[in-house]
Amino acid sequence: VMGSDLNMLAQLAASGCGITLLPDNVVQQYVERGELVRVLSDWKTAHGIFHLVYPSRRGLLPAVRVFIDYLVEHLHLV
Repeated sequence: VMGSDLNMLAQLAASGCGITLLPDNVVQQYVERGELVRVLSDWKTAHGIFHLVYPSRRGLLPAVRVFIDYLVEHLHLV
């Protein structure tokens, strides 16, 4: 299952629908209650991953384009 709602993904994993990669703060309560267990606990995601989501490049507001360019330039995103 793919989705953008982290809490929904945690609930699905806790219900036995598979495994997921989620931030610690999202799954902490599930782990504490024993509803989820950590797998690959020594593995960490790369730091600095950043996602910017917008509806479409067509009709993109100039301010949004400037913001994207700023992020790419200052956060070394591409």
